[in-house]
Amino acid sequence: MRLNPSCINNCLLGLSSNVTKSNVTKSDVQGAYSCSVGYLDIWKAEKNSDYYSLELKQI
Repeated sequence: MRLNPSCINNCLLGLSSNVTKSNVTKSDVQGAYSCSVGYLDIWKAEKNSDYYSLELKQI
């Protein structure tokens, strides 16, 4: 099944993803296709031990 590019607005990266640098840019993560079709936000999960929860930081 192929989705319309306008349906995908967010990309969530989990705790175990290979993106570990703190200074990761959006272009490091997204591919050429998603760059060319428009709007895409990329979020990286971070562990919050104080509240036993995950927080998402926008890249």
